[in-house]
Amino acid sequence: MRNSQWRLLRISALELRVYSYVPLGGGANYVIPAFIKKKRGIISFVTSKDDLCFKWAMLVKFNDGKAIKSVKTIIPFLKEYQWVSFPVTIDSLDLFESKNPNTSVNVYSYDSQLTLYPLRISKQKRSDHNNLLLYENHYYYIKNLSSLVSTRLDKEKKNTCEKCLLSFRVKKDLTNHEYSCSGRIVRGKNVTCRSEKLPTELLRRNALFVPENLVPDISFSVAVHSALNGAVPEELSEMEPPVTVNDIDNFNRESTDVLINLYTSTNQKIYPLVVTKNSKISSKNRMINLYMSQSKTYYHITSLSRLVRAQVTRNEHSIAICHRCLNHFYSEEALCRHMDLCGPNPEARVRVPSRENCKLNFKKFKYKIRVKIVIYADFETILKPIDRSTLNGNTKFYQRHEPNSFCMLVVNDFDRSTLPRLYRGPDAVKVFFEYLREEADKVIDYMTRYTPYDKSKVSEFDPTMCHICERAIVPPQKAVVDHFHQGDGGPIRGYAHVLCNLEYTEPDYLNIYFHNLVYDGKLLIPYLNEIPGRIHVIAKSDEEYMTFTKYYTKGGFTVKLRFIDSFKILPSSLETLVARLGGRKELFVQTRKVIPDHLMHLTMRKQVFPYSYITDWEKFNETQLPDRSEFFNDLTKEPCSVENYNFVKECWEKFNLKSLGALNDHYLTLDCTLLADCMEHYRNSAHLSHGLDVAHFISTPGFTWNAALYHTRKEIELLTDINMYYAFKNSIRGGLVVCKKRYARANNKYVNPNFDPNIDVPSYLFMVDFNNLYGKVMCDYLPLHSFRWMNDSELQFVRQNILSISNESSEGYFLVCDLSYGRELHDLHSRLLPVLTENITPGNSEYAKLTANLYDKEKYGLHYRSLKMAVSLGVKIKKIHYGIKFHQEPWLASYINKNTALRQQATDKCQQQIYKDLNNMLYGRTLLDKSKHKNVLMISKKRLFLKHVSDPYFERASFIDPQFMIVHKRKKQIYFDFPIYVGASILDISKTYILDYLYNHVATHFGDNVTTVYSDTDCLALYWKGQDAPDPYEIIRKENLKGADSWYDCSGYATDHPCYSPINHKVPGKMSDENCNDPMVEFVGLRSKMYSIRTLLGDKKKCKGIKRYVVEKEITHEDYLRALFLNERHVHSQNVIMSKKLRIYSASVRKTSLDSYDNKVHVWPNNIDTFPLGHYAIVEHKEKMKALSEEIKMHYFERNHDLVDDDIDSTEESHI
Repeated sequence: MRNSQWRLLRISALELRVYSYVPLGGGANYVIPAFIKKKRGIISFVTSKDDLCFKWAMLVKFNDGKAIKSVKTIIPFLKEYQWVSFPVTIDSLDLFESKNPNTSVNVYSYDSQLTLYPLRISKQKRSDHNNLLLYENHYYYIKNLSSLVSTRLDKEKKNTCEKCLLSFRVKKDLTNHEYSCSGRIVRGKNVTCRSEKLPTELLRRNALFVPENLVPDISFSVAVHSALNGAVPEELSEMEPPVTVNDIDNFNRESTDVLINLYTSTNQKIYPLVVTKNSKISSKNRMINLYMSQSKTYYHITSLSRLVRAQVTRNEHSIAICHRCLNHFYSEEALCRHMDLCGPNPEARVRVPSRENCKLNFKKFKYKIRVKIVIYADFETILKPIDRSTLNGNTKFYQRHEPNSFCMLVVNDFDRSTLPRLYRGPDAVKVFFEYLREEADKVIDYMTRYTPYDKSKVSEFDPTMCHICERAIVPPQKAVVDHFHQGDGGPIRGYAHVLCNLEYTEPDYLNIYFHNLVYDGKLLIPYLNEIPGRIHVIAKSDEEYMTFTKYYTKGGFTVKLRFIDSFKILPSSLETLVARLGGRKELFVQTRKVIPDHLMHLTMRKQVFPYSYITDWEKFNETQLPDRSEFFNDLTKEPCSVENYNFVKECWEKFNLKSLGALNDHYLTLDCTLLADCMEHYRNSAHLSHGLDVAHFISTPGFTWNAALYHTRKEIELLTDINMYYAFKNSIRGGLVVCKKRYARANNKYVNPNFDPNIDVPSYLFMVDFNNLYGKVMCDYLPLHSFRWMNDSELQFVRQNILSISNESSEGYFLVCDLSYGRELHDLHSRLLPVLTENITPGNSEYAKLTANLYDKEKYGLHYRSLKMAVSLGVKIKKIHYGIKFHQEPWLASYINKNTALRQQATDKCQQQIYKDLNNMLYGRTLLDKSKHKNVLMISKKRLFLKHVSDPYFERASFIDPQFMIVHKRKKQIYFDFPIYVGASILDISKTYILDYLYNHVATHFGDNVTTVYSDTDCLALYWKGQDAPDPYEIIRKENLKGADSWYDCSGYATDHPCYSPINHKVPGKMSDENCNDPMVEFVGLRSKMYSIRTLLGDKKKCKGIKRYVVEKEITHEDYLRALFLNERHVHSQNVIMSKKLRIYSASVRKTSLDSYDNKVHVWPNNIDTFPLGHYAIVEHKEKMKALSEEIKMHYFERNHDLVDDDIDSTEESHI
């Protein structure tokens, strides 16, 4: 808050996390491994028994780059630096740099595979820049970072980027690269030293300065001095050893001269640990690279390229290495391009597929096998009242959820008579794991069976066709008989290739499905150690786990117990899923085992249960149904209706329930069996239509992606150039949501019965929505293979002919351009919608937001169809920096069309939703970003926990109990092996459809003053007014005359409506009236996702982050009006289920609901109209306001001065 003019009023909550932990640092006495010596990248010095290795590493450079045989040689230079306390840890380096304002220190280290990585990179390269290697608790001065990276001494001189370890042939290229290759601390702070030896392979790289007489605990100081040639700034010299990673990070944050990059290693692989941000790098900075060993010793990295080379390439040609992501390039041009792309991406070692392994196609044919055994389960809890303790002033816990019972249902293809297993008791979770272990034993017994096949039946199958991959078996390929090993008689499945047969194995996992695992998982995780074995977790946050797996071993065979959230597969409430089955009794296979047919009608609706009434175990013994008031729903604040109460009374009587415990068991059993029926119907439908079993996947996006690959059989090229990958990745900008006009009211004959066209000026509000916009785009031409960089002549051709390049050309382009948004476009594009979106950080915002602004764009990456649309609408191309050319075709169209056809043929609403979701979720999967994946570990051993805490990539930990910890770590390595260019292209192309509709239809048919009121990805709200304002329904009716070529899908109107037409029913890409048969009267919007629409029949309100029942019952349309025009800020309370350290509570949360502040646009003084950021009127308005303010101020002082001079009485002066 320094210099911010803000004052701290109070601290409402404070969370302090303390770990048993030793700071990461250097100072141990150590003999340099041979493999580092051979690199000839560090300067060695004689060993010493003190803790001053950092000091000697920083000072050895004063010995003309030669090895130091005696410390006495460099003692005269001790005053060059202000030292920190010894031994120096990584955390101390920030203090060291702060004490030595002209010094920066990079630290590098080696992992267990002897791969060099940046352990700490200074945020600012200063005049006295030092690279240190911290290895085996010992600092070494790196005189040649390139040598340390390489496997052998390169013939050509290398210039290595100290942050990402990229090397360059010439210094100029490295300088250009450093301006864009940024970084920050990659791991948690304060890791401690441990004594280890530098691996031989690391020393061989000749990239570290390894003093021969390094004193413990000052390896950082020695490394910095080595890197800075003695010109160490005061803030560095004053850093007290041990210098920690936190110290280095703090130093880089404050330093304006020296910047320190820090690297470490695991398994001899180099990873960046602290990398200087792009914004701090300039020609005035000195940057030093330091390596920190596993024992937290710092070494000056003398050659980052040599240090990293062995892990990135075996090619002997000259390479350039990025010091931030450790990728390598073979040309200066590639590296220069990379420096513009690397900055926004994660600080880690980044890998892409090799050219030999860059083809993606469907290979997991074992997903065709139906998983024979799965489990469906559910828990119920007691809601124990607790004191209104507070998490903070706005959050109050009022109930604690404690498990009381569970139901487990095994669906087994071999035994279809299985019934649900139910248990109720205080130890429900422990008993659940006992039952689960029994089922796991059965699965292992099943998996270890072997039944030979009947050879007499082999002749019934075709030996020339592989039934697995569905391709011919051509000599010299051999055909083998594939049969089901575990079934009775070993039934033959067909002939197969040898390799196909080997991979076509039964799954080694047992799926346990919970509908909303986010809730039940918190009950299970603390007890996972009830079953021995390791745990694997896929997490979104500390309190939300997508799935977790327990590895259970018996008799040498391991089965994976996969806990899966069925909500990620069928994302609807169980009530909705059951309703979609349409009451077809034949689909309720599991439920009919426990419910008689004549009572099945009582199960096909939402059940009623008094959750809040069950506050203790005694309630289960009650033999009378509670009063209707006890069925009050605390979460939605709804009383139980008479209809629902009569329904539960009927269930009580018809199912002969004798107690509330029996009602609980009945309710729980139905939840479990109904979930099983819905999931099994989905599995059967999807397996029949797509040939794959959903049970192999943890979510529908994963299933639909594999189903698309299996259906299309296309071979997709994975990007082998990290710059190409980053170019596409950085262009992903999401769907635009913006409120452009904050208030509008319609007045026309459809909404006002007293409207007089001779007196009143007509105005209209109209909201349209694109039918399956992303599904439409996925049927278009999309990138597939043959990616390469474009040459100058190709770039020139595209620039000159962009408007004539066909959308269906076999060659597509991705371009990075400088674009000019001319002032003459501002008014029109402000009224409709700016054509180019951009992630920027608006004023007074802490994070970037997607905005549609009118700024000129620099190095803006986009698909050629998006550029084509922008140019057609007036945007000028200033320069095309570079481009990527690729082969494109509509390779997803057949899969999308198949699902569309299946949806039309569906016999129930459940199937209709299934095939709709398969298309919608396929788009989301194409945007898979592995850099966002988290590394979460569940640990039950204290020794292992302490090891992870000391890891440079440790972030935080949660303690479930003294014997069970959850550790969050940063990823040190990311492997980009997904075609993200598909998702990037879909996003860009989808925006062209919206712009095409706005500028080529709306602008020409709806009048010259039509305004976009609100935009939300594929939805638009429009407003226009004027004496000649066109009637929207007349426009649509005329469009309908075009038949299938009409813009609109009018099947949603009433059949007697003049606009009704069934022709384009649900056709992707067509526009639908969002308010069919119910015209809009008034719109009031506060900002994105916060608006209210008044129609003839009622209000439609949106308020992001607020529960639906609050929006519907407690917030009115008038509240939105008051928030807008009176600047009222509304706060509402809502009841939610939340967790803290995996303990579940009901809580009352006070939260801001309505607020008119919006910084994604510039709001005009009338509080209604807005301008996109960058509009010329904003600048002019601010200048006029400033000039007017100065004029008023000057007039006041002149007037005041005259009054005083004329000795006017104080009354008149005060009045003036």
